[in-house]
Amino acid sequence: HEAIDGVDFIVSDQSYSSLARLVKKSGVDTIIHSFLVLSTASTPSRSLHEINVIGTMNLLAAAGQSSSKVNKIVVKSSSLIYGSSFRDPSFFTETTPRSSKPKTEVESSLIEAESYIQEFAEDNPYVDLCVLRFPNVLGPTIESDLSQALIKGVAPVVFGFDPLLQFVHEDEVLRVIDFVMSDSISGVFNVASPDRCPWSRVYGKAKATPLIIPPFFTAQATALYRALGIAKVPSELVDLLTYGRGIDSQKLAKLGYKYLYSTEEAVDKFAEYASSLRGRAVPKPLASIANP
Repeated sequence: HEAIDGVDFIVSDQSYSSLARLVKKSGVDTIIHSFLVLSTASTPSRSLHEINVIGTMNLLAAAGQSSSKVNKIVVKSSSLIYGSSFRDPSFFTETTPRSSKPKTEVESSLIEAESYIQEFAEDNPYVDLCVLRFPNVLGPTIESDLSQALIKGVAPVVFGFDPLLQFVHEDEVLRVIDFVMSDSISGVFNVASPDRCPWSRVYGKAKATPLIIPPFFTAQATALYRALGIAKVPSELVDLLTYGRGIDSQKLAKLGYKYLYSTEEAVDKFAEYASSLRGRAVPKPLASIANP
């Protein structure tokens, strides 16, 4: 990490097992939990559960201990929690139930992690707890399965489908976190500009070549693409690129939040960046996540 005045960087294991001691020793009053893994592409199921579920449980236990001064927790979650299915509504609100059972370990882990977060919020009403559900995040310092494919100049496309998607720019993520930190805001919030963009327009703007995924034998096709180093397309991403997803963020807007970028503008900004990297060494991202 680069040195930042007034900031101490402390290395912890991925399950946050040492966090209780750190919270007690430092006397921190705010925790931002942004370490949830959102892809099965490069994280084994056991590690994914340890990070998302056990890590969240340890974080909440640390924040809720008797000596804790924590009064604000912000969790960066994902719209992946809603899944993607042909039965889905056009837009999910924060209370809309899934229209299908979770199909992947990452979806199950998010649901379980958020269930513990909800229990903590009910048991600790003095703590302002915000859960922010973001769609796909794009930006030069964020690594995701989709963004890395676009930077390579390829776009996974499920044959016969052109789903509508939402995107937020990485600057928007920081801006929203700052917004909910500035007041006594708590609850679960979808975070996305209301407009959606066809996937074909997204990869067209990025000048990426379609990488066709057959609607049948998809696992074999995606395994081949991964083995060849072309693209990582986990099953949750295949579902997204088949059916799309829309989230309704009116709840956040009613609190006065105004978006810096629309979906289209976030895509334009990233597409320009991705196109500029063709033929050059890709800089190492500051954050490695995956945002289906």
